Amino acid sequence: MVRILATPEGSVMRNTYALFGLRRLYAERLGRGGSKADLAHIRAVIRMISPDEDLTTIKPVRPHTNRKG
Repeated sequence: MVRILATPEGSVMRNTYALFGLRRLYAERLGRGGSKADLAHIRAVIRMISPDEDLTTIKPVRPHTNRKG
C-alpha cells in the first residue's frame, strides 16, 4: 500500500501551503462560532502536519462580506 503523505522515517511533514490554509480556516470558524466538532477536526489535521503548532496564537477572524450592491 502506498502512503499518500509519506515522509522519510523520523521526520515530520511540513506543508506550508496546507498549514496556511488550515490556519485561515480555523480562524474563520472561530470567528463564525463554528461547531466544536469542526474545530476539533481542523485542530487534529493541523497537529498532523505540524505537531508543535501553537493554536492559541490563532485569533478569530470574521469572514469578508461583499458590501457592493
